[in-house]
Amino acid sequence: ASNQPDHGLDFKPLPWTDMSADLIRPFLEKMGDVEIHLTNQINHFSHEHQLILSVAEVDKDNNEEEMLCDACIEPISTPYYTCSQCNFLLHLNCANIPAKMKAHHDHPEHQLSLRKLENKYGYFYCNFCFLNCNGFFFECELCNYRIDLHCAFLPRTITHQIHDQHVLNRNIAPMEPLCDACGNKFFGDASEKKISGLIRYSCDDCFKLSLHYQCAIMPHTVAHRWDKHCLTLMYPPF
Repeated sequence: ASNQPDHGLDFKPLPWTDMSADLIRPFLEKMGDVEIHLTNQINHFSHEHQLILSVAEVDKDNNEEEMLCDACIEPISTPYYTCSQCNFLLHLNCANIPAKMKAHHDHPEHQLSLRKLENKYGYFYCNFCFLNCNGFFFECELCNYRIDLHCAFLPRTITHQIHDQHVLNRNIAPMEPLCDACGNKFFGDASEKKISGLIRYSCDDCFKLSLHYQCAIMPHTVAHRWDKHCLTLMYPPF
């Protein structure tokens, strides 16, 4: 067993429907020292104006543009904080993400700090998924290491509708198998510590399922500009 610190969650059911509620809130609850309160107004480091709590249901049908949380870049859901002077939005849970993370399983050497880009339309490079991302991120200033929120909150152990008879564990995949969701190879170099492309969720009981972590945490439904209905994640039985 690894002695590296790990904030992952146990037995998290996927696919998730709301990242803020399904992935971030359990992470905050596990930390133990974070209390989430419905405060009417807050000042947040990420924004120059005061934010106001809203408990009104989001009218997705009549909004021409989808309302996204500026932290996790996922659709906003009630309750959330909004700015009366601009379009800045934060999920309640995202507003309570702590300013410091003591360690992360991909970067256990140093403490990570919560950050946001000064330019709202800018991007940063995530050192975990190797993608350009926006929204909030955790950063190690000593190593110039950055990790986006999706990658930072990866559960350690999950259950999934695609294979609900067994628990799936996060681990490093051998190079040979393909992802059972997208059919693509796992990639990376464990010797160079570039392992994010090798990280998967797999069944250790029957060895019948192996998923890229990105495929495993895909949401149950998504909205698309060209369809008025939500699109549902579909998969064959395994």
